[in-house]
Amino acid sequence: MSAEAFAKAEAAANSSSVFSDELAAVSSYYASRIAAARAGLSPRDVAAVVRAIQNEQIIAVRAVMQRWSAAKRAATEKRQATRAAAPVRPLSGHHPS
Repeated sequence: MSAEAFAKAEAAANSSSVFSDELAAVSSYYASRIAAARAGLSPRDVAAVVRAIQNEQIIAVRAVMQRWSAAKRAATEKRQATRAAAPVRPLSGHHPS
C-alpha cells in the first residue's frame, strides 16, 4: 500500500470514529436528560417528557447524519473534480504521434 493510500485509509478511519463519537455524544446527552426527567418528575409526567426528549434526540441524530452525509458528498465531488482536472499521462512506451 502506498503512503498516499495509507493516509487516505487512515483519514477515513479517523472520520468514521469521529462520526461514531459524535453520535455517541448525542446519545449520551439525551440519555442523561431522560434519566434526569425520570428522577425529577412525577410518574404521571414522565412518559410525555421522555417522549418529547426522544423526539428531540431523533432530530439531533438526523442532523448529525445529514451533516456527515453532506461532508462525505462534498469530499467525493472534490476528489472527482481533482481527478478530472489532472492531466492524463500517456501509457509507458506509447508516445503520441
